[in-house]
Formats: sequence, structure tokens, C-alpha cells
Amino acid sequence: MEPFRAFVGDQLPLRQRATGYAMQSFFIGVGAVVGSMLPWLLARAGFNNDPAAAGIPDNVRHAFDCGALVLLLAMGWTVVSTSRVSARQTAGL
Repeated sequence: MEPFRAFVGDQLPLRQRATGYAMQSFFIGVGAVVGSMLPWLLARAGFNNDPAAAGIPDNVRHAFDCGALVLLLAMGWTVVSTSRVSARQTAGL
């Protein structure tokens, strides 16, 4: 997630950077907790918890797929919704 840390510094004015880094750390932590709970939640929702022929339970595979989808959507949203900041504009921050 280090490129995203640099992204916060590049996009925010100096007075907002501490809050930006705090919010980023908060959401990374929430994502880690939800991601680690997702296999358990999927098992409780009825997904198979027994290892398949490949040795990976269905709930773990689906949790990974959900995490990958959320990451790709977040990255896509960032690319689409963020304007490019030139070096001259960055120097003014």
C-alpha cells in the first residue's frame, strides 16, 4: 500500500495530510479486519468450509475473490475519479 501512501501526500495540502494518513490507516485496518473475518462469515452463511479437491475450502476461495474484486474496484475508482496533479501544482501544496 506504499504507493497509496505517496498518493495521499501528493493529493492533499500540508494541513490535511495528517488527517488523510489517519483516514487511510483506519480504512486499511477495517479492510484487514473484514478480510480476515470474511471466510468465517461466508462459512456461517452456508459456504462449504471443507477443503475441495484442490485443498482450498470454498469459503476461503470466495473470500479471496471478494477481496480481489474490492481492491480492483477501489483502484479503478481512484483512476477514474482523480485528476492528475502536475509537478508545478504539487510544489504549491
